[in-house]
Amino acid sequence: MEMDYVPAKWAVVPFLFFQSVSLSTLYVIVPQLVIFKVCCRTFNRTVCSHLGQRRFRAEETRVFDEAAAWNAVIHFASLCPALVIILPLGALTDLVSKKKMLLVPAIANLLSCLINLCCSIFMNIHVGFLAIASLITSIYGELYGCSILGHTYVASVSNPGDRYTVLVAASISLEFGLGAGSLVGNYLLRYYGYPSVFLFVGAGLIICLLYTVFLIPSIDDFKGKSIEGEPSNVWYDFKAYLKNTLLHLVSFVKRRVFSSKDNTILLLCILPFFYVASYGGERALLPLFLKHSPLSFTADKIGIFVTLSQISRVLGLIILVPILENYLGSSDYTSMLLGSLSMFVSLEILSFSKTTPMVYLSVLVAIASAMVSPSVRSQLTKLVSAEEYGVALSIVGLASNIGMLVVAVGSNGLFVAAVKIYPGLSLSLMASTNLISIGIVLYILCTKARDGSKHDDYNEGPVNERQ
Repeated sequence: MEMDYVPAKWAVVPFLFFQSVSLSTLYVIVPQLVIFKVCCRTFNRTVCSHLGQRRFRAEETRVFDEAAAWNAVIHFASLCPALVIILPLGALTDLVSKKKMLLVPAIANLLSCLINLCCSIFMNIHVGFLAIASLITSIYGELYGCSILGHTYVASVSNPGDRYTVLVAASISLEFGLGAGSLVGNYLLRYYGYPSVFLFVGAGLIICLLYTVFLIPSIDDFKGKSIEGEPSNVWYDFKAYLKNTLLHLVSFVKRRVFSSKDNTILLLCILPFFYVASYGGERALLPLFLKHSPLSFTADKIGIFVTLSQISRVLGLIILVPILENYLGSSDYTSMLLGSLSMFVSLEILSFSKTTPMVYLSVLVAIASAMVSPSVRSQLTKLVSAEEYGVALSIVGLASNIGMLVVAVGSNGLFVAAVKIYPGLSLSLMASTNLISIGIVLYILCTKARDGSKHDDYNEGPVNERQ
């Protein structure tokens, strides 16, 4: 009998932390490595170490033009294949062992980290290998695929009464991991070089892999069934998983979207596209925007900024969520509204920033921005049956990945085109997507008020037995 040393409800919190620490290096360290490798291929290290200075302005423009193109390729490699993977990923998670599914990002991130480590040690390795390392993370759907797997596990072991609290704890772990990874990674980069960053991350991923194997409780080990009387083996189990996954996915879309008289589930699945469009664009452009003149942030300053941003968002989850839920009695929709508004104002301030105090002011304003994602997941899991958590969250992840892909790839080209006129134009446009998110939430609330329903925990019961 397996002994559970970690309560199942909280077991994925450390897992998500380690994975987000790893992913933070892809978002903040790898773009800087791209800039350095592109520069070293054309200029000497003296030029590459002082790109922000006025005397190297022409070299800076040339390097950033090529680095932005490679940055777009890297984001495309990690996000585009994930669009195909992320939708059936959640449906598959409903059918197989959720613990075993967590091993996919644990192993994939470790392999990606090892490739990045080699690229950082041997500078003559082509920058395209960084895109290959990023492509490996698409195996599990990247950040939002990892989030789907973790949150599906959480939803399966928690009850509706405390689910939002546990989902918030999981989101805190993700946000805190992104900040901690960025801070430590950028300081290691500043004083010890790129290889030290990936050695640090690799060690953490090994610990995470061991933690996943030995300490995360198994809550639903799935045993494959043979097809048409054939004995069960890997091939037949794979065909059974694939068939059941597709049927599960089609059944959900038909029943909850096309046949439902209420479009709330559809709107909640669409909303993350617009919210994450700003969040993903921020991730794609942040290193380029902050390293470019007139800000010319060094690696450690970028790390401090990202860490303070994540701390601000974590504090918002820790402080604002209990106040809204326990004292003001607000709903998930209130959190969505406040979060979207906070992200909009924060990005607009950042887009106009030409001084360090303005940059850090945007951090303070972003305190409520992290409440959107757990609020959407919490409300969505209240509207579907327990058998549909995975597929519902995978659709949210798909919308998020599409938003992140479109903006992350497109914003790099827009940044290069507008950098001499207005470097913050891309950030300003991305901020405006939150206005659409706000409009969607207000439409849902107005519709429910007009229909006279509370719109809480309406669950149509368990799904019919699938044929």
